[in-house]
Amino acid sequence: MMENGITGKLDFSVGSKRFKLSFERYYLSEQIERIRVSGKEKTMELQSNRPEIKLNNKRKAVNWKIISQLNPEIYKHPLFITELTIVLEYTLDEIDFPKRPYINPKNAK
Repeated sequence: MMENGITGKLDFSVGSKRFKLSFERYYLSEQIERIRVSGKEKTMELQSNRPEIKLNNKRKAVNWKIISQLNPEIYKHPLFITELTIVLEYTLDEIDFPKRPYINPKNAK
């Protein structure tokens, strides 16, 4: 279900500032995933334990760590990382575990 090399776009707001970023999942194992998030002059690499939690059906919060970042002063807003990880988690869940459409049992053949 989960694949390496997934890319996509993120678009979210923090306060009155809007961010349009792209992401790439460049490493994936059963325990961790590493994601590179980039904008115009911004690059950040994050690591999470999301695969372990999803594969083992645990009801724990996902832990995110910043591995590296260029121009850290750009990400000064205190809620930036929180909003980024929420949007990133939602987007990756939609890609990795797409919801199946509901089919009424009366209409199923």
